[in-house]
Amino acid sequence: MSAALDTSGLSVGWPGHAPVLTGLALRLAPGERIGLVGPNGAGKSTLFATLAGLIPPLAGQISVMGDLLPPATISARIGVLLQQSEDQLFCPTLAEDVRFGPQNQGLRGDALEARVTRALAQCDLSHLSDRPVHHLSGGEKRRAAIAGLLAMQPEILLLDEPSAALDLRSRRALMGLLARMPQAMVIASHDLEMLLDLCPRILLVDAGRVQADGPAQDVLSDAAVMQRHGQEVPASLRATGRASPVAIGQRG
Repeated sequence: MSAALDTSGLSVGWPGHAPVLTGLALRLAPGERIGLVGPNGAGKSTLFATLAGLIPPLAGQISVMGDLLPPATISARIGVLLQQSEDQLFCPTLAEDVRFGPQNQGLRGDALEARVTRALAQCDLSHLSDRPVHHLSGGEKRRAAIAGLLAMQPEILLLDEPSAALDLRSRRALMGLLARMPQAMVIASHDLEMLLDLCPRILLVDAGRVQADGPAQDVLSDAAVMQRHGQEVPASLRATGRASPVAIGQRG
């Protein structure tokens, strides 16, 4: 079976600037969820912009479901959730916003309305379909942005800080939604507890390269590696004694 997403020798950065990530080989299986962690400025958002086709890679190749993507190609197979939900909600009502993407893909009539209805239901937003988007709560806006992505039926989702600024109830609702979704996902987040719950695999990026790639508990419990790259072992792993005791002893 082809990988949902496969990169080879990928280097990313904004045109005219030095690479922020180099030599990235990332293989994401269909339905797999990977957590992407690292300090601010490590290149997580730039990687997403490159995978989404918003900027060309500085080197390397990107394949989606076995098909090689030409540089800076925006693929309907990849959906991107931005850090700020307001950046991708711009229609007068929620239903119009969810309708916008598939409508611009050429979908019309009953097929379009069925797509919108299904996406709203998946995100538990059916009762808010006629509400102005600027009247939604923060958690509702995040789910509204996801509904807009689901209406496009992508096979891969790139989620940039999806739980940022959410209260506990909204965060739980978001995590439940993501856990139910079948798409392959890369989730970039500083919310390590969320990643521990949702993602069996973690990539840690820093200083231009992947510094760790492995099972979530193994990577996130390695206190020496986490500290070296500006991260903290999640409290749940410290509380259960799963963090490396030698590494913890090395912390200042």
